[in-house]
Amino acid sequence: MIAVVDPTTGLERTLEGRCAGAMALSPAGGGGFGYDPVFVPAGRDDGLTMAELDDTEKDAISHRGIAARRLLDAL
Repeated sequence: MIAVVDPTTGLERTLEGRCAGAMALSPAGGGGFGYDPVFVPAGRDDGLTMAELDDTEKDAISHRGIAARRLLDAL
C-alpha cells in the first residue's frame, strides 16, 4: 500500500497492489529483502523466487510496483 497526502488540500489517497504467490520449499536467491527468497510469484512455471528475479521483472509484478503505478495514474 502507498499513501500520499496533498499538502495544499489535505486530500489523502491510498493505493494498493497485490502479488499472488506461494511459499517456496526453501529460500533461494540473493536479491531483494524480507520474504523475497521464500516467495514464488503466481504463474512462475520456473519456480523462481522474488529474490531470483532481476529488478525490472520484480518491479513489474511486485505489490509495491503495482501500487506505485496506480499512484502515478491517480496523480
